[in-house]
Amino acid sequence: MRDRILRGLGTLTDESGRRVFQSVQRREELYRGPYVAEAPDLVAVCDRRFGIIFESLRRELRTPELFGPYEELGYTGTHDPAGIYLVAGPAAAALGEHRAYPIESVAPTVLHLLDVPVPEDHDEPVMESVLRPEFLAAHPVRTVPPLDASALAPSGWRSSEDEAHVAEHLRALGYFE
Repeated sequence: MRDRILRGLGTLTDESGRRVFQSVQRREELYRGPYVAEAPDLVAVCDRRFGIIFESLRRELRTPELFGPYEELGYTGTHDPAGIYLVAGPAAAALGEHRAYPIESVAPTVLHLLDVPVPEDHDEPVMESVLRPEFLAAHPVRTVPPLDASALAPSGWRSSEDEAHVAEHLRALGYFE
């Protein structure tokens, strides 16, 4: 079924023959690690001309179609995978717009800036090109073997009262019922 949906979405076009989706991929093609099974089965990225229209309070004011030309009308599902990051401070080079780095590079870069060795199992390296060469010369990137997460938090460290308090707070925020 997933393959049929992937093929269908991948070939979906508008009335002019333009493809609606730039890409449609299986979760296994995009993600890695122990939580891959919790990701969506498929991830579809709209072509920049299109947006997905989900139910909204004022849907009657918009097109009744599932897909429509992209306009900033409160669509959801139109997130841009190219995000933005800003690096500032004494260690940062004044570069303006710079080459892209994946979000996985942020954590090791922050660890390095805090003078904390970077675990070797990080998916991406420190964003060295955004740092001043003299800073890197004085503070070379240091790495350590991967952390053993089970040693950091012994089992049973939260009480049932703590769990109930966190659950109540998340419920009040609308994260679950």
